[in-house]
Amino acid sequence: FSSTVKGLLTCELSMGQMLDDVKIANKGRLPISFFGRSGGMLPETEEIINAVIKMREELANE
Repeated sequence: FSSTVKGLLTCELSMGQMLDDVKIANKGRLPISFFGRSGGMLPETEEIINAVIKMREELANE
């Protein structure tokens, strides 16, 4: 990973089935946040941006 990466955000059209795979690949190196949506509803761009902002705020408070 780049030294500038502070965390990972996984965005899925599911309830987190890929989250375990991301955790395995990450090997505990970085914090992981999850944004998921089910039922075939695509997230709006703003929702993903808000998830990134929330993740950054949480990382800044650690």
